Amino acid sequence: GERAAERELSKQQRSREQFASRVSHRATRFLFPPPEGIIGAAGRIAGGLMRGAGIDFSLQGAAQRSIALEQRAAQISTSAYMEGAAGPSGKRANVGGLQDFFRKQAIANGFSSDATSLGMSEFVARTGDLATSKAALPRLLKLAKATGADPNDVLSFAGTAAATAYKGTPAAWEQEAEERAKYLDHIARIGAKSGKLGTVEFKDLASYGPKLAASAQAFGGDKVKNMAEMFAAAQLGLEGGAASASIATTAVASMTNTLKTPARRKQFKANGVTIDDANNPGKLRAFSDIALESI
Repeated sequence: GERAAERELSKQQRSREQFASRVSHRATRFLFPPPEGIIGAAGRIAGGLMRGAGIDFSLQGAAQRSIALEQRAAQISTSAYMEGAAGPSGKRANVGGLQDFFRKQAIANGFSSDATSLGMSEFVARTGDLATSKAALPRLLKLAKATGADPNDVLSFAGTAAATAYKGTPAAWEQEAEERAKYLDHIARIGAKSGKLGTVEFKDLASYGPKLAASAQAFGGDKVKNMAEMFAAAQLGLEGGAASASIATTAVASMTNTLKTPARRKQFKANGVTIDDANNPGKLRAFSDIALESI
């Protein structure tokens, strides 16, 4: 009887050990499953949800984004390089350094590195000025984040404004790039305010801003003030009945071109209004000054 009892106890112990072993094995598989296990399935579900929300965490997607970022950085480096030129444009930008710059600015401002690099690529394509674009990018991304504007619209507008203001000539030194960046930030903030408070939206300024920037160049004095007045004139045009932002900005450009003609200068002079800027030969007085004196 004792031996039978011992055998039964031994059998029960083996059963308990086997059960514990199976439980332990399953627990291990639960906590550290193979790729097709629980975590793998959860990853596939989460991946599907993320992709549905426009977010791609897959290894393939990450590799594609990395390649695209590298290619864009290389394109920017090539576009901005001018062999033999003095200053920043005479040095080829390091591609890896540009990628790090994109990622840093993207993280700091809540945009993707793809959106950041795309906007900068368009800026450089318009200006050839990498130094100014790097100096302006942090400011412009902060503005885009604060206003809810598309960063690509903001950077596209800033690029066209810079191309018009500086005639496609890159900054000759870093300090000049900083000064240009400050000017573009002022212009973009005026544009953002116009888009928020008026009827010409920021995306319109990105498309039609070059006309306004070109018009502003006809006036002497402060560049920022002149751009602000051109924006205001476009807003007034839309409020006064212009059918679209394109028509409003075209009307402002036409008005400026008309003011510059000898015949119109003569008409103003005959009525006691001087429209030429005495301190800037070939330039018009500030638009607001001409308008106020003409009333």
